[in-house]
Amino acid sequence: MADQIDKDTQIKAAAPGKHRVTGATGLYLYKREGRQPTFVLRFQLRGKRREMSLGPYPATSLAAARKAAISAQEEIRAGVDPLEARQEVEVEEPIETAPTFAEAAEEHHRIIQPELRNTGGRWLSPLVQHVIPEIGSIPVDQITDHDMRRIWPRVEAKPDTARKALTRTQMVLDRIADETALDVSRAMMGIRWLRNRLRPVQKAHRAEHHDAIPWEEVPTFYASLAEIDSASARALRFLILTASRTTPVIMARIEEIEGDVWTVPGSHMKATKTRERDFRVPLSPEAIEVALEAAQGRSEGILFPGSDGPMTKDTLRMKMRRMGRAETPHGFRSSFFEWAVAHRKDVALTKLCLSHSLRAIMGEDVTAAYWRGDAIDQRREIMEGWATYVTSA
Repeated sequence: MADQIDKDTQIKAAAPGKHRVTGATGLYLYKREGRQPTFVLRFQLRGKRREMSLGPYPATSLAAARKAAISAQEEIRAGVDPLEARQEVEVEEPIETAPTFAEAAEEHHRIIQPELRNTGGRWLSPLVQHVIPEIGSIPVDQITDHDMRRIWPRVEAKPDTARKALTRTQMVLDRIADETALDVSRAMMGIRWLRNRLRPVQKAHRAEHHDAIPWEEVPTFYASLAEIDSASARALRFLILTASRTTPVIMARIEEIEGDVWTVPGSHMKATKTRERDFRVPLSPEAIEVALEAAQGRSEGILFPGSDGPMTKDTLRMKMRRMGRAETPHGFRSSFFEWAVAHRKDVALTKLCLSHSLRAIMGEDVTAAYWRGDAIDQRREIMEGWATYVTSA
């Protein structure tokens, strides 16, 4: 998918391809060599993906296309198909031919290769070894859940490799679903079946409101993140290593880090009666390395900058989505807690690592020595153990 279109000048400069248009859900600009750019509304109704032409540019202005798209979306929400209601014809373009999975994987790899960190050739390896031999020759919209299940014997004894292969398979199929009208839902069902076979019994402490990657799968996900050279990937790595909430990470400034301690301003902590209190986070060697990579020699400013100031929470969530994970960044706090419980770490100290309030923790059976200061030395031991585990894949 090409760049987003925000204003008219970008339309003229846009390369051939499909471009998202801001300001209206599902609005795209299709630009082809030798033809006028065309505004297109992509939507799904009654389980079917549809496309409707909103007119060529410049005969149809950017503002008019947005207005028409918003009006059509209102009809869709009411259950009305705007194509049928207006007796419109589908966008005039050849019927989309589905690529095989092998072709789609190669194309996805080509697109993301600039973000990969000197490991571009290895990114395809799990797919080439375990997935493509089974489904590589099948058009992506014809892959069924039963086709996907044929992968199981290849990966049954290699859970870490299996998770990496499934994550990358979903990334390939997600791009197909996002950028075409092809239906890959049956293949996605197969991925869910395989993940359920790999997933161990869930522990009792899973957070209810934030979907979390099981702690057993975090090292594989972290290894995939470490291959990507981008601010959002580094921010997610830092978030995982520090078990922090999203806001402190995306608002983090270089000058908040001194040596192996990151001091989070109270204004960036979760709203409580003691919100004004700063919180010190002990940094593992891996977390320090990530921070140094992000700072890139700067001595001040936003640690993980977005395109215009701090990045947004959605930036990290969408990075996970593009990597084939539907869980949330906040969920890594639950992953950390479950890992700590499974490894018999002190529950009260673990909660303090998560910046839970002392008042909420005091009921735990913990020695009085822990409450001298903020127990940063005791917390450091837990956080370094977590970092060692996270980087073990």
